Amino acid sequence: MTPEDYREAKIQWVTGQTGSSISEINVVIFVNLCAFLLWTCCQRSGFPGGRTPVSSWFAWEFILFPVISLTSQTFTEVNRFLIPGLLLTSLGLYLKYPKETGHLSEEEYKKSLTPSKFSRKSYLSVYRSLMMLLTCVDILAVDFPIFPRRFAKVETFGTSMMDLGVGSFVFSAGVVAAKNTLPELSGKVGSFLQEFLKSLLMVKGIEYQEHVTEYGVHWNFFITLGFLPIFVTISRGLAKGARIAGPLIILGYQLALWYGVEDFILNAPRVDLLSMNREGVFSFLGYLSIFLIGLETGSLVLPDPATYKKRQKQPMVLLASAVVMWTVFHVVRGFLEIEVSRRMANLPYVLWVVAFNLTLLLGIMSIERCIHPNVLTPAVPKLLDSLNQNGLTIFLVANLLTGAINISMQTIYMAPLASFLVCSLYLLVICSLAVGMKMNGIRLR
Repeated sequence: MTPEDYREAKIQWVTGQTGSSISEINVVIFVNLCAFLLWTCCQRSGFPGGRTPVSSWFAWEFILFPVISLTSQTFTEVNRFLIPGLLLTSLGLYLKYPKETGHLSEEEYKKSLTPSKFSRKSYLSVYRSLMMLLTCVDILAVDFPIFPRRFAKVETFGTSMMDLGVGSFVFSAGVVAAKNTLPELSGKVGSFLQEFLKSLLMVKGIEYQEHVTEYGVHWNFFITLGFLPIFVTISRGLAKGARIAGPLIILGYQLALWYGVEDFILNAPRVDLLSMNREGVFSFLGYLSIFLIGLETGSLVLPDPATYKKRQKQPMVLLASAVVMWTVFHVVRGFLEIEVSRRMANLPYVLWVVAFNLTLLLGIMSIERCIHPNVLTPAVPKLLDSLNQNGLTIFLVANLLTGAINISMQTIYMAPLASFLVCSLYLLVICSLAVGMKMNGIRLR
C-alpha cells in the first residue's frame, strides 16, 4: 500500500461515524469515577504509605487511572466486571478502615478560611486531569481497531466519546480560567495565541490526517483554543451581564442555524476562505459558549465560600444546575427534535457537554466530602496532580506523539494486543514526562 492509499484509508476510517448512546458513554466515564473512589478509599486507609517509593505509587496509579481508562474505552465488555469490582473493593476498604468520623464543624471551617479568595481545590485537580487523561487516550486509540468506531467523532449528528472529550476540554479550561481577572486574561491573549499557533504548525508539519468536516480545510481545534481568550475578553468587557453571555451566544447561534447557517455549514461548496472553514468558524460560537459557562462554573467552585452554610450548599447548587441542564437537554432533543452535532457545536451539544461536566464535578466533589468529611483539601493522586500541573504541555506532547506513531506504523491494521501495548506505552511516556516535570519543579505555561 502506497502512503497515499493508506492516507485515504485513514480518512475513510474516521468518516461516516454515527456515534454511540449517551448511556454507554456515561458508563465508560463512570468506570473512571469508580477508580477515583477506590483510590480515595485506599488513601483513607493509608495505602500506599507516605514513604512509598516513586516506582510503587506510580505503578499503582498508572494501572488505576491510565490503564483502566484505556481498557474501559477499548475492551468495553469488561466494564460489566470493572464497575462492580471497583465499587465492592471500595466499599470493603471503607468499612474496614473507619479512620474519620463526624463532619467538619462551622468553627473548624471558619478557622480554615485563608485570606486568598482562591485556594487549591483537590476535586478540580482530579476533574481536570481525568478529562485530560480521557482526551489523551482517545486521540491515539481512535486510530487503532481496538477503539470502537461508535466512540469516534460523528460525521454530523450524534453523540460519541470523542465529541464529548472535545467539549469537555474547553469547559474545563473555562473553569480554571475563572482564577484570572479580566486584565490578567487580556494580558495573556498574545502568549496564548502564539503558543497555540506554534503547536498548530507542529501538528500540521507531521502531516497527521485531518477530516475536513471536523473544522474545515485550514481550521483546527488548536485555532479554536487560541482564539477563545480574545473573544472571552471582548464578550465579558462589553456588558455587565457576563453571567448570561454564554447562554445568550448559544441561543443566538441556534437561531442562526435554524435560519440558514446550518444549511450553509452542511451543504455549501468550498469556494472561498469562509466556506472552506465554515465548520471551524461557526462551531467556534458553540465552544465560546461552553467556555463562558465553564468560566461561570469556576466562579462558583473555585472561591472559598464565605460561610460554612455556603460550603454545604455548594454540592446542591451543582446538583440543581446539572438537573436543569439535563432536563433542558432532553427537552431540546425530544420536543424541539434538534439532534446533537459536534460539527456545528449547536445548542444540544453545548447543553450535553455542560450537563455532563457539572455531573462529573459533582461526583468527584461528593466522593471527597463523603470519604474525607473532616479534610478541606484532600490529597490528589500524584499522577493526576502531575498531569494537571502541566496540562497544556502534556496535551501538545500527546498530539505530537500521536502524529509520530501514525506516520511510523499502519495503526488501523494492527492486531488487538499490539494496539493495546502501543497505546499503553504511549500513555506511559506521557505520564512519566508529567511526573518527571512535577518532581523537578518544571512548570510550563
